[in-house]
Amino acid sequence: MPGVKKITKLEKELATILNCYSEENRSDTPDWILANYLIDCLDSFNRAMFSREVWYNRVNPDGQIKKLQKSREEAPEFWNPPRGLIN
Repeated sequence: MPGVKKITKLEKELATILNCYSEENRSDTPDWILANYLIDCLDSFNRAMFSREVWYNRVNPDGQIKKLQKSREEAPEFWNPPRGLIN
């Protein structure tokens, strides 16, 4: 079992939001577990994104990700999600 860690402000706020909408009821899972899961998903995405940038050699020697190669005008499909995903 993982060690005890300090709960972050983001985790507290996510748990509160999930609770306000009773989203924890759908899976019968405590809201704090769902909030922790969402944070883990964000962490996994960030690791994957960083790995992708390393693969394409878009990381500076200091470990910072270089600026995106394409601007909003050059790659609108990257910047604008398909309709219906965000209201």
